Amino acid sequence: MSFGSDPFASEEHDPLNFEGYDPLISLVNRKKVDPKALQKLNKKRYTAWVLYDVANTFYASGILSFISLAWILILGQKNGYSYGDATALYSVVIAIASVFMAIMLPILGSMSDVTQQRKNYVVFFSVVSIVSTWLFIILDSFFWVLLVFSISMITYQWAQVFYDSMLPGIVPPGKEAKLSSIAITIGYLGGAIITAYAWFLSQSHDAPNTEEGKLDLGYSEQMAYAVIVGFTLFAIPIFFVREQNWDEINALVFLNEMDEWQAIYSAFAESIEEDITGSSLYTSPKTMWKIAKESLQELGESFKDIRHNNQAMFYYIVAYFIIADLANLMALINIVFLRDSVGLSENGIFFIIMLSGVSLLILTPIIGVICDKYGAKTGYKFVGILWFLALTIMIFQDFILPGWTIYIAALAFGPALSGVWVAQRQMVLELVPNDSQIGKYFGLTKFSGKLSSAIGPLIFAATLKFSERVYSDSPNQIQIAYRWSITSLTVFLAVGFYILMKYVPNKSVEFKKRKRRIADVLDASETLTSHPNIP
Repeated sequence: MSFGSDPFASEEHDPLNFEGYDPLISLVNRKKVDPKALQKLNKKRYTAWVLYDVANTFYASGILSFISLAWILILGQKNGYSYGDATALYSVVIAIASVFMAIMLPILGSMSDVTQQRKNYVVFFSVVSIVSTWLFIILDSFFWVLLVFSISMITYQWAQVFYDSMLPGIVPPGKEAKLSSIAITIGYLGGAIITAYAWFLSQSHDAPNTEEGKLDLGYSEQMAYAVIVGFTLFAIPIFFVREQNWDEINALVFLNEMDEWQAIYSAFAESIEEDITGSSLYTSPKTMWKIAKESLQELGESFKDIRHNNQAMFYYIVAYFIIADLANLMALINIVFLRDSVGLSENGIFFIIMLSGVSLLILTPIIGVICDKYGAKTGYKFVGILWFLALTIMIFQDFILPGWTIYIAALAFGPALSGVWVAQRQMVLELVPNDSQIGKYFGLTKFSGKLSSAIGPLIFAATLKFSERVYSDSPNQIQIAYRWSITSLTVFLAVGFYILMKYVPNKSVEFKKRKRRIADVLDASETLTSHPNIP
């Protein structure tokens, strides 16, 4: 006798989808649920998440690394500014945008936890970023170009808060760092594609030229359109993703304290699959204001809590403030540095990028394994060694070090840059008290990184402008100015790693115990539902 339809009666039913599940019907019909299925990686969900990382690198490599600075330098000089002044204007825009991003990021992180609509915000901000990038290409006004570039960069970064917060709902517990590092590694496919396309364009088009009297955007416009297309195509799959709510699985911990039948009914009385795809992108102004107030209250409580009760997270935010500063800045200036300071040809630049990419593909997963096995702090030690090796060569190459050492710097630079993000994601997961606060903690960490993004460009631009004037009579004026700027940032970076190594403990053991608890509960549930007395 059947008392109703049971979605679990079908062999084709997705074991991770509890939509429409009625536990009473399932009890009467004596259907079994395999909790171990919850621990398996959902490949479609994970693939969509990885592909968004590919979309990210289309934007990061194409717009931020290849196009933006050179575009602003050329457009600025065409409007009567010097090289140093145009760099300063670019840095001021980055600084202002970074402050605005920093102010909003913790609020957005809290909003992601309050609304539980992380994916919808990823979709919205991604669309705004794509449209702003298109406007960046077609507008001629120097002021409007700076403005839409700021909007594009801000919304791109805001989407990252919600994207990072989706990670625990995408992968099984305890596999975050490993799968995050794999995602970042595969994600750099976007950078590889756009770099290969740039090389293809360079064979038939002039390269961007920032030298006064020879100003030319070159192949930048065609490349920017390719970025828009690539970003859009690889971002689309995440629009249809559902997240797994592991916090509700934690409720199964009381299984051992309850009678078997009551345990089965209570454990599955509510859906543990959080269906976000049905949520509306629109929220009324009244609701948004309420969410903003709640988010601000939660933000204030978070700062108080971290300052007094989570010293490890407090010191990490300070350290990340400094470390992310250099990483963000180097991602912006590396192409122009190679072209204007090192003096490489376009083919030379593409070879450097290829070396960096190959090294990244090999070492980034290793950094993820180190973070998983030994903790994020140990991963940061490895990343720090790579950074100081690369920066030392960049400062002294062609002065006291031979020119070919720039290729060693390239091998270190790729995984050093990606390693910051791999270790950062894992460090936040290790330091967060519970998974329900992940969005908030990612928001606070991003706040630190983005606020520092306002400081780094200003220090870099001020040092560059000062050095440009001091060495105004030198034929190597730009080259020397760049080296002094990077030296100032290297000192800044050393302070960040000192704080991280001295004051932030390794919490990997506690993190593994917390994640193991979820796995043990699922194992206990599986044992219960397979009990011989339950037909």
